[in-house]
Amino acid sequence: ACLRQGIVIACGCGQGMCGTCRIRKISGTVEMRHQGGLDPDEESNGLILACSTRLKSHAEVSLSS
Repeated sequence: ACLRQGIVIACGCGQGMCGTCRIRKISGTVEMRHQGGLDPDEESNGLILACSTRLKSHAEVSLSS
């Protein structure tokens, strides 16, 4: 969704492994299938990986994690 809006987020692997594309979800519903790029504490604190997250509703994110 970000790329479609012309927003470029740094990305290392593009598969949810490295965590380079870590951003904070402020609101909304998402589905994330990462490969270890976040630990459970980071997820519970609202961090998501842009490369492996799909929007399930309108969402607001912060590009600074």
